[in-house]
Amino acid sequence: MKTSTRALRLIREQCLSTTLAKSIRTSCRPTTIPLNLAPLRSRPFSSTALKASLGDQHNKETDRLARQFEEQNEQKDNRQSRRRLFWLGVILVAIPGSAHLWSQWRDAELWDFDHFSPFTIMKRENVSSTAFILTVRPCYGPKNHGAKDSVYKKHWEQGTWNVDIAQPEMQITRAYTPLPPTESDRPDELRFLIRKEPRGEVSGYLSRLPVGAEVKIRRGRSGLDVADFKERSITDMVFLAGGTGVVPAMQFAHSLFEEQTFQNWKPRLHIVWANRRREDCLGGDSQSRWTPNEGKPKNPIVKELEDMQRKHPEQLSIEYVVDEERTSINETRILQIARTMPIPSPNRPNFIFVSGPEGFVKYFAGSTVQERFQKEYGKMVPIRGLLGRMNLAGWEIIQLD
Repeated sequence: MKTSTRALRLIREQCLSTTLAKSIRTSCRPTTIPLNLAPLRSRPFSSTALKASLGDQHNKETDRLARQFEEQNEQKDNRQSRRRLFWLGVILVAIPGSAHLWSQWRDAELWDFDHFSPFTIMKRENVSSTAFILTVRPCYGPKNHGAKDSVYKKHWEQGTWNVDIAQPEMQITRAYTPLPPTESDRPDELRFLIRKEPRGEVSGYLSRLPVGAEVKIRRGRSGLDVADFKERSITDMVFLAGGTGVVPAMQFAHSLFEEQTFQNWKPRLHIVWANRRREDCLGGDSQSRWTPNEGKPKNPIVKELEDMQRKHPEQLSIEYVVDEERTSINETRILQIARTMPIPSPNRPNFIFVSGPEGFVKYFAGSTVQERFQKEYGKMVPIRGLLGRMNLAGWEIIQLD
């Protein structure tokens, strides 16, 4: 019994070990053959074929990596290009804005009440033996602006205005009124009619400066405002101008007839220009004041006056009086001019403007009067002088500096 029991136990252990061995061999044996090794199992081993296969796989992997690298570089280039385009756009947008701000800053600095700016003398043109036209241009600022962008344009539109020119040797200044622009002028240029006075410190200084020299100029004051007359529908005005005082008259005419749109308003202006000598208004003819005089030598100021008159013959008339020819502006002549104009009314008066040297203004408008009245001890004092004594009913008198 014992022997058979031991034998049965041994038989069971052998059967169990045999079953485990078969199970291990079965689990380690591959069930299928991989496709890429099938050819190698069906033919004898070849090292050349293996090298070729490995070479193809290497080439394919190299091509894949190259394509991936190129795609990455292309994406990087695209991102860089987009960045460049973005910043280029920012710069293109910023440059005009910066230029505009720079221009505005320069214009403001150029046209400041408190600071003098440097201007270069570009041209000098003789008008007579004692007078010349000086053309200046800012050393910096809006040099290439169009006429509509001129820093002075709002002043030309407004009416009369002046600037201060410095005399650094004496540390004094004098107000000068710019001539209105012509078609040949650059929009940043200013022109002045200068008369060399025997005791004129600033005019003498300017007469000595050559072309290319530098002068210091700052913004001055405004005078007549065309909008005031347009608002009141003032239609009839007379400008008594002595010597270089014709320049404010030319400014006012330019603002009236060149810078305004009339529609229902049609103003008329009669300029009487008084000079001591004929050479100062050479070519000007009072007998044909309604029609520009042709065929005679004319100085530059007369030419500019007649150019304006030619453009606006029904609204602008010009009369010349010369001391050496014994013609003058007197009470009789003023009354004759007044009678040619419509009778003024309280709501629509006629106007007489007076501009010129101090003696000329005092003769017609009295002592140091600014515009229509001056203040004395808190009271408004009417204009004196010849026009004050004439007591023209319905006429308002304005003196210009």
